[in-house]
Amino acid sequence: MNRTLVFATALAAGLATTNLIAQAPAAAAAPAAVAPQAIPAKVAIVAFEQAVVATNEGQRAMADLQKKYEPQKTKLEGQGKELDSLKAQLNALPANAPDDQRAKLIKDIDAREKQLNFDADAAQTAYEKAKVDIDRAIGETLDRTGVSIDDAKTGVVTH
Repeated sequence: MNRTLVFATALAAGLATTNLIAQAPAAAAAPAAVAPQAIPAKVAIVAFEQAVVATNEGQRAMADLQKKYEPQKTKLEGQGKELDSLKAQLNALPANAPDDQRAKLIKDIDAREKQLNFDADAAQTAYEKAKVDIDRAIGETLDRTGVSIDDAKTGVVTH
């Protein structure tokens, strides 16, 4: 269940984070010039993802992505609640409950937990792939039009 909860939470966090970023106000003024230095690749990825979300096209794409995966998120949450209910039923069984009843409930819990894990993995993979596709499409658009990431973030093309 912990793994399932992690996947469902990660999917929900991914949807919520992109929603919050899309609604965030414009960033503050650019910091003062800094001496050039090597920057880790992760910083560039984060900056690119922020630039993607900062563009109108990126905001629309992320909103569409959230709408597309919202039913899947709701389904996973429902499956998680059903699983929790079955576990509560198992814990509430009296000590003198028939073994076949207990075994049937355990088997049902195990099957549903496996299905939930599978569905959560599939949903997370599909969501991440769709995000990468959005990043790639917007990156290609920025590259094709010659717009830098900084310009995309500010919304002002300087060339």
